Amino acid sequence: MNYWETAHVANGDEYADIVGTIDWGDPHCIENVAVLVNSVAPNRSVQDWIFEFVNSVDTASYLKQSHYRFTYSEAAWIVYQCRSKPLAEKICALATIATEMGRSVDEHRPWGPEWKEKFSSVAEALNCFLPEIVMAVEAFFTPKGHEIYQYCILSPEGEECAPWEAAFSSFDYCMAQAKQDLIDEPSPKRIQIRKQVVDTWCEHGKAVFVDDVLVEIISGWENDDGMSDMEQFFESMWLTIPTPFVRGDVLYDPWCFKCKPLSGGGPIVVEEFAYERFKRHAPVGADSSDMSVMGYFQEEDGSIFYEVLPGYLNLERCPADLLTGQRGIMKDLGSYLKGDCYLDELVNRCAVALLDGVRQNFTPMFETLNALERGAC
Repeated sequence: MNYWETAHVANGDEYADIVGTIDWGDPHCIENVAVLVNSVAPNRSVQDWIFEFVNSVDTASYLKQSHYRFTYSEAAWIVYQCRSKPLAEKICALATIATEMGRSVDEHRPWGPEWKEKFSSVAEALNCFLPEIVMAVEAFFTPKGHEIYQYCILSPEGEECAPWEAAFSSFDYCMAQAKQDLIDEPSPKRIQIRKQVVDTWCEHGKAVFVDDVLVEIISGWENDDGMSDMEQFFESMWLTIPTPFVRGDVLYDPWCFKCKPLSGGGPIVVEEFAYERFKRHAPVGADSSDMSVMGYFQEEDGSIFYEVLPGYLNLERCPADLLTGQRGIMKDLGSYLKGDCYLDELVNRCAVALLDGVRQNFTPMFETLNALERGAC
């Protein structure tokens, strides 16, 4: 069985069954996918489906309640950036976007000038890229000589990207060991596996899994052209999708909260969003990492600094239980920026929060002596 058949059998994934059924060499393959998707969920439009792909639960809820209507470019970007949905479902959603848009819709093209020369619409781009994704998956899971598999754990509970572990002769052995390492970890369990030529730096792609489900395929030297083009196309988009957040809100990314703040986890006290600064003259073709939020972070010693955090559509409101001890300063700073407290009150709160943080990390002298005495015995 190929990967799509395996995923369908293992997880009952109807979208994997659709992707595996299609002849991707057929000029009408995208339309054929959309027809099969409609049989799974009849009469569901892109606008109905797309909210499920927004990474931030808070933002998805806000957009849905406000009846926000995505452009087709925004919808495609949201699906591409989604980090939890199965890749098969992403492919089916992108095919639906391309088919629903067709070639008759004239809308703003928020991507770089080199791509505007190549594609007149996002539908045209998707018709080009989707077969490339399927080919990349087939290449990754098709064993060849002189190749090895390695894995690393992408965990919100530790490092953003752990070191690559030992080499394995097959994907199945590699995945089995990775899953064993995560057996006691809570969901979502995130694993990245790479395929590499023995004794060289020649990489034949990477695959990202969340709870055993393939969510992303990343280009390697073997399938670099089409996949790299797709990545550059989406990264060149700069969109102004609104969020429910305002100045003074304390936000974080639950997927990488325990990594270093500037790696994307935060927390950050919001000062301003990039889409607010460029409200009148949104840049076209800028790097999508510029879709950011500016605000205040906290060092481990409690000090505050100002910086920029990319990926504002991944952020959610930081829970109160994470804003205790010296991190309580973040909540107080947010109140100050919202005008809910005066400067003197903020300063006093900061002093108390810092003392609480020190107190939590302080081991009383008698406890230290007791521990030393027990050790001596």
